Amino acid sequence: MLILVLEASTTSAKALLYDDSKGIVDIISKPFSKKVNDGITHDTEGIYSAVMEVGRQIAAHKDIDAVALCSTWHSVVVCDSNMNPLTKTYLWGHTGASNEVAKLRKDPHQVKKMYERTGCMVHALYPAYKLLHFKNEGLDLKDKYIAGEGSYLFYRMTGERMVTNSMASGSGLFNIHTLDYDEEALEMVDLNKSQLGELCTYQDARPLSKEAANLLGICVGIPVIPTHPDGALNQVGAGALKEGIMSLSVGTSAAMRLSSSKPIVSKGMGTWCYLSPTSWLAGAATSGACNCLDWCKQTFFPESTSYEELENQKVDMKEMPIFLPFMFGERCPGWRDDRLSGFHDLRSTHTTTDMYFGVLEGILMNIRQCFDHITDEMGTPEKIMVSGGIIKSTNWIQMMSDILGESLYCSDNEQASVLGGAIIARAYLDSTFNPNEYTAEIGKVINPNPNMYDHYKERYNRYLHWYERTS
Repeated sequence: MLILVLEASTTSAKALLYDDSKGIVDIISKPFSKKVNDGITHDTEGIYSAVMEVGRQIAAHKDIDAVALCSTWHSVVVCDSNMNPLTKTYLWGHTGASNEVAKLRKDPHQVKKMYERTGCMVHALYPAYKLLHFKNEGLDLKDKYIAGEGSYLFYRMTGERMVTNSMASGSGLFNIHTLDYDEEALEMVDLNKSQLGELCTYQDARPLSKEAANLLGICVGIPVIPTHPDGALNQVGAGALKEGIMSLSVGTSAAMRLSSSKPIVSKGMGTWCYLSPTSWLAGAATSGACNCLDWCKQTFFPESTSYEELENQKVDMKEMPIFLPFMFGERCPGWRDDRLSGFHDLRSTHTTTDMYFGVLEGILMNIRQCFDHITDEMGTPEKIMVSGGIIKSTNWIQMMSDILGESLYCSDNEQASVLGGAIIARAYLDSTFNPNEYTAEIGKVINPNPNMYDHYKERYNRYLHWYERTS
């Protein structure tokens, strides 16, 4: 069987061809133009066109058996009654709802109740609070349809308004105990269920429309698997649906997840609880990762400078400045969407290269915070499967192993999320195939350097000092 996977990520359109006997046949990725992506919002129709374009490049005139869709978690777009977008798609990095959530957090009891019901902290990244912000800004949501970018793509390709439980679980509008939309969350933003997509699973495929088939150059009527979030599909592609295996992806942002047979929320509310296609996920995520690196490179170095050149520079690891990686606010563990970034312990002798390596380290220190919170709840994982842009950097991934004090198993496939989409589509087409049994191929294994333990312990304490001082 031949499966086409299409993904709208934060920064690019991706397409993958997967054969159940050969594995990955082909994969392409094309960055979104600045015309459709400003980093925190997407032009909704522009993203659809970009995804269709890369899909056509890879799949036209091929005998595709199924199409799977992947998109980012936590996006939202408001549409009219004909599903025409009235707004841009607002991504997780948009923090316009900061004032609304600051007011809500003044009632800790209600915050705790909302977190325990939805698995989502009261935070500006979640669609529930973005919608509250829209309402307070005067946008009339009555008689409007609400979608995420992924569910909008599915609608454009099938004509059906459907949302997977997995995608809905990251909205702040979904109750993790009833597996339905949360009534109190809906009341908060004056919405009813009919304005949201019908909840579904990966088993609820719908036929590809004639229009979408023509754009892709493939046959009409092919089953389209409803869109799943990139984070959930990363868990699938990393072979981490079994309990005890952590997936840790470091790309634009960073996230770690552990599968669970039941919903798990933490006492300190430092983690989140969502759904994968087949199980529960307990996890934590950061807002800053490669987006902070991109900022640093673009700000301090000539345009011609490559990451490889920066990677090969030498610095005194003991004297780097401390960097708090909150240029896009904080997600886990503190959930401060208004938290600011900054360098600390910065001296006149520091160079821009020192600052670059300080950014690398600061990102990993925030990841270490998240790791400590999730392992306090679920124990240390048996294996940590790593994917994303970090595996391209020998120094950075070694630094992460040293800071966490854990061995890291690097995925041979940098694009674990699109591979996860293929695995789910395969399970839909073949009832004898169990996605929970899928095992990812492992490339190199990075082991922590015991000689660096004391160094990073001291550096982590300095990081926590400034984190707490600036809270």
